[in-house]
Amino acid sequence: MRINEEIAEKPDHLHYPACLGRKNEIDKRSFEIFAVTSLSCLLLSFCSLIGMKFTVPYIIPEIICGTDAVKASFVQIAEFILLAGFSLIGCTKYKICDVIVLMTNILFFSITLITRDNPGDALLLITSGYGIFKSYDSFSLMRDYDQLRNTEGFPAFSLILAEYEQKLNNTAPDPSVFRNTSGSSAMDDASGKVQQLAFTGNNDVDMPALSPVNLPKENYCEKRYMPKSPKVSGIIESPLRTR
Repeated sequence: MRINEEIAEKPDHLHYPACLGRKNEIDKRSFEIFAVTSLSCLLLSFCSLIGMKFTVPYIIPEIICGTDAVKASFVQIAEFILLAGFSLIGCTKYKICDVIVLMTNILFFSITLITRDNPGDALLLITSGYGIFKSYDSFSLMRDYDQLRNTEGFPAFSLILAEYEQKLNNTAPDPSVFRNTSGSSAMDDASGKVQQLAFTGNNDVDMPALSPVNLPKENYCEKRYMPKSPKVSGIIESPLRTR
């Protein structure tokens, strides 16, 4: 299966924004396919009730019902209801149903364009053609959705978590603040100088200067701890003293 690199899984949840955008786009397109298909099937079903025949959908009713036009019309309506049902299922995780809707519209359009035996075929030609226009990318929708289902973070793709991870990585302490200008570890140099001073008793040993460490503000508390209960404060500040 071909992989869409734009929504490929990346470390530290960096793929979440692209995956969420693509998922919302796929869901929107599936709903559009359902809306167009259901309206078209509703119109074709109404025409079937008044006795209109459509060449391609009427093949199966003619085989099943023979000369009984009333039963054949209801079988034709059942076909349209089934097609609308597939488009509804396509709004779920089964995007294969959108592909079925596309292939059915292609079948209706191509055969009707060649035959055109019944007066109602012009209406079927218009509805199936518009259905092809709205569902032409069903294969790519199904492929990308299957990829998203196997991607870490599906189905939520939390943008809050992705933003938190990004901020956490951007505020990581710089290792250079723990090193002196010579490139060696300042803590190691200081430890060596202390050992030299302890064994030799020489007070003229120059201790290396440590680079200041700028800790993020979130890592320490500016205020001292204050107990919430007034009883604790009263006991601590009591003038009574024990011997």
